[in-house]
This record gives sequence, structure tokens and C-alpha cells, in this order.
Amino acid sequence: MRLKGGVMGALFVAVVGVAACGDPETNDTRGYTKAPLENPSVVITPEPAPTFEGMNEPVRPPVVDPNELASQQQGQ
Repeated sequence: MRLKGGVMGALFVAVVGVAACGDPETNDTRGYTKAPLENPSVVITPEPAPTFEGMNEPVRPPVVDPNELASQQQGQ
């Protein structure tokens, strides 16, 4: 009995899917192998906070009173 291509493909996908499930067997007896959080080996230091003492005030546009501007335009 010959299987058609579609059935053969579905069977192949099912076999590969079942084979891919689970972890592979190992002879490792160390248990949990991630680095412990109590004693980290890599410590990242934060960037130093900026000092604002040497910075000047921001550049701001001049504030113009609308009434003063209107009186100047009428006087011209």
C-alpha cells in the first residue's frame, strides 16, 4: 500500500514534532546551572549623575508685552 505525498508529509511533520518535544537526555548531575544571583560575577556600574553647577540657564526668547508692541507700531 502506497501512501500519498500529503499523508507522508503529515506523518513526517508529526514524527519530527514528537521527536522535538522535551529536553535531550544528559548525564549532567550539576542541577540548576545558571549563575547564582547572590554572588554575581559581572557588576555593571551606573553612569555618574550629571552636575548642573556648571550649566547656564537655557536660552529663552525675549518676552514682549503685546500692548507695548502695539503702541510701538502705532507710533511709527
